[in-house]
Amino acid sequence: MLPCKKKIRRPSSEAPCWGVLIPGLPNDIATNCLARVPRWHHPVLSAVSKPIRSLLSSPHFFNTRSLSNLSENLIYLTIPLENPFENPIKLFAHHPKSNLLRLAPMPPCPRSMPTLHYSAYAALGPKIYAISVGDPISGSKQVWIFDCRFRTWERGPDMLFPQFLVRAVVFDGKIYAFGQTGMTQNPGADFLQVFDPVIGYWEIIPGPTDIEMTCFTRCVVVGDTICCFWRHGGLVFYPRTRTWETLPSELIQYKNHLLFGMCEIDGVLYRFDGNGRMFGCDERNREWKEIPGVMDHLVGFNYSTATELVNRGGRVFLMWKGDNKGKTTFRCAEIEVEKTEGGELLGKVHWADELVSFPFGLCLGQLIPISF
Repeated sequence: MLPCKKKIRRPSSEAPCWGVLIPGLPNDIATNCLARVPRWHHPVLSAVSKPIRSLLSSPHFFNTRSLSNLSENLIYLTIPLENPFENPIKLFAHHPKSNLLRLAPMPPCPRSMPTLHYSAYAALGPKIYAISVGDPISGSKQVWIFDCRFRTWERGPDMLFPQFLVRAVVFDGKIYAFGQTGMTQNPGADFLQVFDPVIGYWEIIPGPTDIEMTCFTRCVVVGDTICCFWRHGGLVFYPRTRTWETLPSELIQYKNHLLFGMCEIDGVLYRFDGNGRMFGCDERNREWKEIPGVMDHLVGFNYSTATELVNRGGRVFLMWKGDNKGKTTFRCAEIEVEKTEGGELLGKVHWADELVSFPFGLCLGQLIPISF
């Protein structure tokens, strides 16, 4: 058998030659076997042999998992740390059988990268886009991209104008970045910049001319709209028609959008309050209702607790912050919500536990769901 020559460039669909992956099995069969191992066990797998370690970090391996419909739903967490060179993006790892929680180690940021402390994040495929990287005062137009498969950073296409106080969401495969630029006297003129990965550049979509933002806090996708919240109001944006309207008052029934996150699953918008109570709002009737079966299973909530929510495979993944004995503690839970025949929402906490503790004063960042 001739040895593999490194100088020969193969098409991406052809399996590279790493040596024997599993003795007694052809490499293509061994690759399909290894692709079925959950990512939780990949650190152990990579220590078995050098060929397996090379396979686990190759494009061919991730392509095999994708074609075999073996992608997993993962959660990444951003934590604004004191060290500017430490990667603020952390992989949340949850073992489904033992309910063991941990944060997987991540490589440091490149020295040439500005601070990520005030960036907004959005995920397209297996890549996380850090938007408005750098100056939190005057804003930034820099974009950096973290490839979760290979754990590498690269510079992305710059925005057209610097933005600050940015909030970003993904809709129909595009990134919608809402924020202030200070470039014009009309704050709505450049309030929204949109990135299309197919053509690879940003464009500006003008907003309402009479926009008045007081503490712009959150954006969330609800059905075929994007809802933007600030302290005393908000806007609804329709991406397909590129039109705007005022946020319905029924959706603004609690004051502190900054602390308490929201997410949408199957047409229902979810949020928590500072006491651990969970609420749901059907986008059709737009009425907030408390969801029973959740509050008694969550510990560590207090009035100042911050929460973040995301959709994880049809369940609400919740993370909340608590300060205790000079430390900041992050706890998380996974909640399934069922709708009764009468239209009522009932919650079931599948698990809840402490994830990690940090020195006092750290803020809860952003949860980023990714599938690859």
